[in-house]
Amino acid sequence: MKIKKLIIILGISTTIFFSSFVNSFADQFNVVTLGANLNQQQKDSMLKYFNAKDGSYQLITVNNKEERDALKGIAPLSEIGNKTISCSYVQPTSSGSGINVKTANLTWVTASMISNTLVTAGVNDANVIAAAPFQVSGTGALTGILKGFEDSTGEKLDKNKKELANQELVTTGNIANDSKVGQEKAAAIVNDVKKEVIKDNAQDPNKVEKIINNVTNNYNISLPEAQQKELKDLMVKIGKEDYNYDQLKSTLNDIGNNIKNVLEQSGQAIKESGFFQNLWQNIKDFFSSENTSNGNDKDLGIINQTDNSALGDSAVVTGNNTEIKDTSNNTQDNQNNNQSQSSNEEGFFEKIANWFKGLFN
Repeated sequence: MKIKKLIIILGISTTIFFSSFVNSFADQFNVVTLGANLNQQQKDSMLKYFNAKDGSYQLITVNNKEERDALKGIAPLSEIGNKTISCSYVQPTSSGSGINVKTANLTWVTASMISNTLVTAGVNDANVIAAAPFQVSGTGALTGILKGFEDSTGEKLDKNKKELANQELVTTGNIANDSKVGQEKAAAIVNDVKKEVIKDNAQDPNKVEKIINNVTNNYNISLPEAQQKELKDLMVKIGKEDYNYDQLKSTLNDIGNNIKNVLEQSGQAIKESGFFQNLWQNIKDFFSSENTSNGNDKDLGIINQTDNSALGDSAVVTGNNTEIKDTSNNTQDNQNNNQSQSSNEEGFFEKIANWFKGLFN
């Protein structure tokens, strides 16, 4: 009799457990955010571009006050503007999927910059499209994305980390304004510095400055004093937050590798830190890639389902992953981000061969 009762109790417990497990994922849904200052035709064109099917998403509006509140004390009002145009489509994904971002018609903000800042805000797994019906800077894009993510998951992100994410976006943009740096190299520098700061739990300004100097030296860049200070102040704040490097390592590596692929394919050299350090880093990266996200096996979900005809042939598109595609005719080469996938089927021995080759390059 006792055994029978025990079986019943276990059965009920298992049912409750799996019910709550399924509900925790079922409660997450796709969210579309539209800028409050778009007219109806523009809103319709954005929904067409997102290819968002009726009943498959929740629709929310982001207004200029929300943008100003998020960027208060971080960006000047002249950059924020008085209208909200940027829109987003947010799809939370399962743990380990990483961050995949695509942008369209955002000229100041790129997909790499957004993916960087999402990590800082506390988002590790999501597919995100940020776009506008015509070309805008995109400074307020992150506001809608974070609002959409919070609505989708039902969980509020840490207020301090959201503020740091917005500050990081502006800092990266300021560094990118230098023609010798550009958007992708600026994103790479910020990502590499942040990775080292979080890994070393660096909070001392002198230690952070040393990390910045090492990273910028690898990219053959010397930051002006004002930008050096701006980046250092940001990273000291990030170092004081409770980021877990073990949890973020895979995502940070993934983002960094994607950006570096773009830089290398565009002919921009990255200085190595020495043979033995390079050897050790390659060993770590090789086995890390074998045991983490499998690199190219990403679930891009909504990312490659966009209807590019909604924005016309002049849309400027960027993606932070080589699997992210765009079929419009004039995308400025997709900022060199949407490269051929011919290497996606690379086998184990090919990886070893390329790994050894990389040691001596």
